[in-house]
Amino acid sequence: MPLLSYARFPALLLSVGITTVARAQTGSAFGDSASYGVRILQLDRVHERAVITARNPKNLIVLAVVPGREIEIIRPGNFPIRREHEKDTYSIDMRRLSDEAGPSDAGQNASARLAYDRCMRNARARADQIAQQKARSVRRDSTGKVIGGGSTGDVGADLHSFQIACDRLAQESAKRREPTFAAAREPADRYLVVLSSASRLSQTDLYERLATLTAIAPDVATTIEAIAAGLYVGVTGTYGGYFVAW
Repeated sequence: MPLLSYARFPALLLSVGITTVARAQTGSAFGDSASYGVRILQLDRVHERAVITARNPKNLIVLAVVPGREIEIIRPGNFPIRREHEKDTYSIDMRRLSDEAGPSDAGQNASARLAYDRCMRNARARADQIAQQKARSVRRDSTGKVIGGGSTGDVGADLHSFQIACDRLAQESAKRREPTFAAAREPADRYLVVLSSASRLSQTDLYERLATLTAIAPDVATTIEAIAAGLYVGVTGTYGGYFVAW
């Protein structure tokens, strides 16, 4: 059952039937980790960011696992990973977006809407002006028929071109808006798990498989490997992963 549902950040917390003991303190690789080069190099627990290596980043899955309690899907998610200068090295922002827009967000939305409406009003006025200029420049014969195939002015075509410019301004404004993030996760017996595979696992399949996942293991390493095996069962190709205490 989802404990967190937010359209801008498709994370999901799931209760799972997993029993473990013995908390792991250091990072550990599993699966075909050599082929995929998956490793967690840095983990900033305060700012919830990580630096990883991976040879196939497009198929990455990132999870926050609290054994016996929940699995949180971080990636696939709303924010793309960022390539660093070193080869096969990427940074991941693991912060969660707030599910409540504050007053500043509401003000930004209203301001953006007013700017877009103002742009469209100016666009309509400019399109009408151009159409009138075109109409005045048209040559007609004594019967009123247009001579030489000239145009009497197409308001719709001119307005459409101006609307594209207004839409572009609105998109740029949306990109400039800073997202509102939720507070950092509460301390827990949590692990950051990064997986990479030859085949992409769709978000729908990921949710469905985690929702029905059950495992019993004597330690954290075996538990996380069981989670990965459950996710990739029946998927073509191999996978590799790495985890570290969060």
